Amino acid sequence: MRRDKEPDPTLLITRREAARLLAVTERHLQNLERDGLFKPVRLGTAVRYRRCDVEATIAKLAEGGQQ
Repeated sequence: MRRDKEPDPTLLITRREAARLLAVTERHLQNLERDGLFKPVRLGTAVRYRRCDVEATIAKLAEGGQQ
């Protein structure tokens, strides 16, 4: 079976990439995670974030909402 569309390799991003997109420090992102605002994906010891979750948060903040 032929696949017309390859999977997007950037569906999951690192903590560093997520923090950069949000314009916060990695530590602040960890605090947001602890407060329940972000739920990371854990792959063994690796921590990743769904790009769509980060982009949705950016959109909400741009509209003036906090959550």
